[in-house]
This record gives sequence, structure tokens and C-alpha cells, in this order.
Amino acid sequence: MKEKNRAVAFILALAVLFVMFFSAFYITKNANHDCIGEDCPVCEQIAVCETTLYGISTVMQSGVAAVFIPALCILAAKTFYLFFFSDTLVSLKVKLSS
Repeated sequence: MKEKNRAVAFILALAVLFVMFFSAFYITKNANHDCIGEDCPVCEQIAVCETTLYGISTVMQSGVAAVFIPALCILAAKTFYLFFFSDTLVSLKVKLSS
């Protein structure tokens, strides 16, 4: 079951990368097209590609924030603990005489 989930996640990641790459490619390829004005199908498709890229980037930013903000909080808590509550020779009552 775990391998199946991993395979599905890999296929979905490839699909997202495919959509991102070809949306950007379509926009750059048709940026200077001969526009017929209002209701231009190429302009409408470019708008759809831009919306898709914007949506994917928003989701990716949320995912990155969901991963790194808790990790940053954990790191800050560990640093705070080590700085203020770490064991020292004095707190352990170690005698340094021979």
C-alpha cells in the first residue's frame, strides 16, 4: 500500500511539473501573436495558463510554509532550551579538582 501511495504521489508530481512547464512554454511561445482583439482565443488560453501557474505557485507556497514554519519553530525552541536550560558543570555539581 505504501509503494502504491508513493507511485501515485510521484505521478501527480510529474503531472504538476508537466502542466507548469507547458503552460510557461505556451505563454512564451504565443506572447507576440497576431491578436484579433476582443475574444481572441490565444489571449484567453494565455489567461488560463497564467491562472494555472498562479494557482500552482500559491499551493506550493502554502506547502513550503506548512513544512518550514513548524520546522523553524522547533529549531527556535531547541535553541532556546539549549541556551537557557542546558546542563553545565556547575548545575551538575561537578568538582574539577584532582
